[in-house]
Amino acid sequence: TTRAALSALLEAAEPGGVHYARGNFNNLIGVPLVLLSLGERERFAVAELGTNQPGEVATLTRMAAPDVAVLTLIGYEHTEGLGDLDGVEAEEGALFANQAQPGHAAGVAVGNADDERVRRQLGKAPGRRVSYGQRADADYCFRVLGVSERGSDLEVGRVLAGHVVRTRFATTTLGDAGAYAAVAALAAVESLLGREMTEEILNRAFASSVASEAGRLCPVELTGGILLLDDTYNSNPESVESSLRTARQLADQRHAKLVLVLGEM
Repeated sequence: TTRAALSALLEAAEPGGVHYARGNFNNLIGVPLVLLSLGERERFAVAELGTNQPGEVATLTRMAAPDVAVLTLIGYEHTEGLGDLDGVEAEEGALFANQAQPGHAAGVAVGNADDERVRRQLGKAPGRRVSYGQRADADYCFRVLGVSERGSDLEVGRVLAGHVVRTRFATTTLGDAGAYAAVAALAAVESLLGREMTEEILNRAFASSVASEAGRLCPVELTGGILLLDDTYNSNPESVESSLRTARQLADQRHAKLVLVLGEM
């Protein structure tokens, strides 16, 4: 979700200059495919780095050498290969630890300040650090103004050129996941480009088809006033809890019953 939001915002800010892949090209095969398919006129690349075994994030980070690295959440995922939550944190924290390349300055590390483990890893990052979240001390502090089946209305405050700038915009991606993804993208893109993203650019970016992925909490209106939330792609416990909160909120707004169909994880 964050990769899609970041790709959409960067494309809106730099039309035609961004390389990204739709879909899950985030492993030791997929990341090289993304990087090797860069076009001559493309100035920016967005790559998602995934893992299910210790050492993969370090390898992929050294391969990609990101100027901006974003760490969104450290939760229970791929524990078959990574063990417990401490193992997940050690593996995903390698993104920041390996961001600095020999002979080059460390890039910008962007992390979710509302996640205690991400915040800890961000504090160890060797280069510039940028935080986002709903905590008052986050560099990009946001609040949700409203939620509906059409998405969320957000307000983000951050310091630019010595002044506090507040920006309101909408994202069509539902729930907490969509809000966090949009603000992570804003923090990453402004850190990369060194300029403010306007409300017009933000609204255009997050309304685009690039900003959403099939099967990731996508609303589908059915007959009889039924709203189906398609969240069938993949998940972890934290993601499921976030999706359930959104589903409950939308059901309450519509004065409707909530029916859950949950598969194995």
